[in-house]
Amino acid sequence: MTPYIIGQSKAIFGTWFYFPRYNVMFDCGESACYTLGIHTSDIKYIFISHFHKDHYIGLIGIGCFLSRVTRKNSRKVKVFYHRNNEYEIKNIEFALKSLDIKNVFDFIPFNFNEKIEIDGKKFVEPFEVDHTAKYYKKGLTACGFRLLEYRKSLKSVYKNKIDKLTSNKARAEFINKLKNNNIDIYNINDYTFITYCGDSLPIDFKKLKDTEILMHECTFLTKKELDAAHTDLESLSKAIKNNKANIGKIIIYHLSEKYIRQEKEYKDLILEELKNFNVDVVEINRLYKSFI
Repeated sequence: MTPYIIGQSKAIFGTWFYFPRYNVMFDCGESACYTLGIHTSDIKYIFISHFHKDHYIGLIGIGCFLSRVTRKNSRKVKVFYHRNNEYEIKNIEFALKSLDIKNVFDFIPFNFNEKIEIDGKKFVEPFEVDHTAKYYKKGLTACGFRLLEYRKSLKSVYKNKIDKLTSNKARAEFINKLKNNNIDIYNINDYTFITYCGDSLPIDFKKLKDTEILMHECTFLTKKELDAAHTDLESLSKAIKNNKANIGKIIIYHLSEKYIRQEKEYKDLILEELKNFNVDVVEINRLYKSFI
C-alpha cells in the first residue's frame, strides 16, 4: 500500500488524521467515522493528544459504527491517552455505556517518551507539548506523537567492502558469507516517519529528531490574533527557520474558521511565508488527503 494521510482539521470544530498503512489515527474529532465509512473498521490504534472535545468526540461515532457492524469481531480498537487524563476517560466510558456502546474500545494509559509498539518494528512515542492558557480552569496535559520504524543500515566497515565489489553476485556472496558466520552486519536505527504535534505552541525544534513529515498546528496568521493557547504563523515560521533538524515535509493544520469568513487567502499567505520549505496546508472545511 502506498502510504498516505487522510484527515480534517478546523480549530474548535474537530481534528483527526488517519494513516491507513499503520492503521493509526492521531486525535479523533467529529466526522472521522462519517468520512472513513466502512474503512473505520480498519482502525486499530487511536492516540489522543489532549482532552478537548474537538480532539476526541469522534470516538462516539466510531463506537456507534463498530458496535453495529462488528458484533462478532472480538478485536477492540486500542485508544491511548496520557495517564493524567484518567478522569476524562471515565467520563467517556460512562457516555459510551449510556449509549449502549460496549466492547469496542480498550483504553490504555501511557507516559511521555514511552515507546508503544503498534506493529512489528513500528512504534509511537508520545512527547510533551505546551498547550496552556490562563482561561483554562485546570492544567492541561497535552501530547505530540512520533511514528517510528526500526530500519536497518549496513555498518560502515562492511558497506565500504561491499562497495568495492564489482558485481551484484559478488556482493550477495559476501553478505551471505557474513550471515552464515553469524556476523552482525547491520545497525538498527529509529527512523521518525511522522511527528504530530497535536495542539501546541511552537515546539522546541532543538529537541526535535529528524523527521520525514512534521505536522504542526497554526490556528492564527498573526501574533495580534493569538489567544495564548495556540500557534500563529509568525511564531511558527520563526521557529522553523531557526531549527536545526532535518525535516522533509511540513503539514500545517488547525486553522481558524475566521479566515473563511474574512475571505482571506490564508493558504497563499502560509505558503509564501514558508516558501523555502516543502509545505502543505490542511484547508478549512476540506478533506485532506496526501500521498507520502
